[in-house]
Amino acid sequence: MKVKDRVYARLQEDAPQFVSGEALAEALGVSRTAIWKAIRALIAEGLNIEARHRQGYRLLETQNRLLSEEYFTRLHTQFLGKVYRLYREVESTQDIAKVWAMEGAPHGAVVVSERQTKGRGRLGRSWSSPSGKGLWVSLVLRPERPLSVAHQLPLLSAVAVARTLEHFGFEPRLKWPNDVILLDRKVAGMLIEGQGEVDRLKFAVLGIGMNVLQQSDDFPEDLKTHAISLKMAHEEANAQMGRLPSRGELLMVLLEFLEAMLKLWEQEPFVLIQKEWLQRAWRLHQTIALNSGRQRVQGIFMGIDHNGYALLQTDQGMLTLNSGEIDFA
Repeated sequence: MKVKDRVYARLQEDAPQFVSGEALAEALGVSRTAIWKAIRALIAEGLNIEARHRQGYRLLETQNRLLSEEYFTRLHTQFLGKVYRLYREVESTQDIAKVWAMEGAPHGAVVVSERQTKGRGRLGRSWSSPSGKGLWVSLVLRPERPLSVAHQLPLLSAVAVARTLEHFGFEPRLKWPNDVILLDRKVAGMLIEGQGEVDRLKFAVLGIGMNVLQQSDDFPEDLKTHAISLKMAHEEANAQMGRLPSRGELLMVLLEFLEAMLKLWEQEPFVLIQKEWLQRAWRLHQTIALNSGRQRVQGIFMGIDHNGYALLQTDQGMLTLNSGEIDFA
């Protein structure tokens, strides 16, 4: 474990009391200079650490720390997160993970960053990824599944995100094909990119972005009416919905649920995932507008079929759509 992680663990143990630099150096068997550098690195990650002359350092809050190897040592998975790369800032975790995948990254490799300067979602849209506010994660996956079912990955991933939020007391809904909704606003989204050979999925890079600690002013103007964070949902529900976990705890629970869903997808019929998805479907049996790329179609949303395609009851009959998205309006 790195010095900064060991310093962080010790500050956590003694919080909110001060710990002197001398005591930290002696306990960890490192120099005072190493302690000073570790403190600076932790502050750069967004931690609120107070330094006081002759008293030392103390941790004022722990919600904001994500880039700790400590979390991964406590992870109860077989393949997800067994290898990982942690960054303070990148243009996009997707780009890092794709290059790593082409270099041979194993199934389950994880890329996490505190901030993305060019985060993106589906259809080339940008994704606001401020430091210290959310989870910005990409995973390299090499499932034993044909290329023809790769479109199901966002659906099973959305179920994993929903299970994670339910674990902490939230009440998410799933918006086809790749969004997670709280209080009718988007809290998380998935992006799938990859490479295939004939009908074999060589690898997929799954990106997950989740808004955790943002307030309304943290979102770009065009997203304020459609985006929400866990913190905002918790506050708007007057603390009657959900508890705010640390982002590290949130990530670990997510990886464990995601691994379970990936195993289910590889070993069982998709109908089991379809059933779970439908239980949380947003605007099920309601009139919606669905943009399918070339056209905007209105009808009653009937859920998804056994392939994961959207079903829309229209005046012309039942439509099966394999691409597009449901409008918020």
